[in-house]
Order: sequence, then C-alpha cells, then structure tokens
Amino acid sequence: MKKFNYKYFKSGFSLIEALIGVLIIGVVGISVFMLISTSNRTNLADYYRMTGESIAKEAIEVFQCLGYKEIFGRKNTTLAGYALDVWQPVEVNVKDGIKRPDKASAFLRKIVLETVENDGIKGVLVKVEVKPSGFFSGLGKIEAKTMVIKKIK
Repeated sequence: MKKFNYKYFKSGFSLIEALIGVLIIGVVGISVFMLISTSNRTNLADYYRMTGESIAKEAIEVFQCLGYKEIFGRKNTTLAGYALDVWQPVEVNVKDGIKRPDKASAFLRKIVLETVENDGIKGVLVKVEVKPSGFFSGLGKIEAKTMVIKKIK
C-alpha cells in the first residue's frame, strides 16, 4: 500500500483563509465606494451653492451699474427685467446678454430695495435672496447685499 503525502496538500489555502481574504477585500471596496459617494455629494452641494451665489451676485452687479438715480426713480417697478419683492424663477436662456449656468433655472430669486438715509447721505440697500426651487433643500437661502449711494455733487 502506498503512503499518502500530506505535505503536498498543505501548500494551498484553506476555506477560512479564502473567506477572510474576500471579507477584507469587500470591506476595503465598500469603504472606497462610500468615500467616493460622499465626495460626489459634497461636490454637488458646493456646485449648487456656487451657482446660487453667482445668481445673487449677478443681480447685485446689475443694480450697482444702474446707480442710485435709476433705482430710486423707479423703485416700485420692475428694473431691467428683475422683478422686485417677489420670488421669481431664474431664466437661463434670455436674450439680455447675461450668461447663466445651466442649473440656474433650478433657483428662485427675490430682490428687495430699501431706501436708507444716514447723516444726510441717501442710498438704496439692495438685498438679493436666492433659494433652490425644491430640489436641494439642504442648501438653504443665499443672501447678498449692497448699498448704492447717491453721488454728491
């Protein structure tokens, strides 16, 4: 009768060693997937925050360019296509020459004008609020303010 050689069969992996290896690879794979998922979510939130800030700054720049005289003369009417004291959707494809991001249509904007006077200096406080229109509720409102002052001659 021939003797069985056990050394030949001991050189491979046991079932438990193989399962532990698969478990370790699985845990590392899931961790990398979760890291990438969290990173993508953060990048998306930052993109929408930057888009909202650029929408607010755009309106601020338009009102700064108009100047005190133009704003104060027509304070209760729509100025340059920007409705006042009402939440309005931001249009992307308008023919006013202003380039907006594609996702700008996912936001609402409200512009409020307040007359301010201090020590004989008159001005208009321009407040712009931007909020997402129902898609990314964790973002909250973005607010920008500026003061447009009457030039003294």
